[in-house]
Amino acid sequence: MAQAIIVPKMGNTVETVVIAEIFVKEGDKITVGQKLYEYETDKTSVDFNSEVEGTILKVLINEGDEVDVLTNAFIVGEPGEDISEFN
Repeated sequence: MAQAIIVPKMGNTVETVVIAEIFVKEGDKITVGQKLYEYETDKTSVDFNSEVEGTILKVLINEGDEVDVLTNAFIVGEPGEDISEFN
């Protein structure tokens, strides 16, 4: 079953982060612990590592984007799965 990987919340006051670098692309197979992207707040830079394994079905963020926390960054699942619920 496809699932979303969300941009994590960093503390109580951080509402947005900037996507510094993305290390995967659509179609890549990922494993638990694999670095997916790096994001920045006004105080720090953090690597985001996957907590799931599967295939990147959709990338919803771009390098340089300022995105709200708790929004979808990637959709992960098995190739061919319906991901329309995430659009």
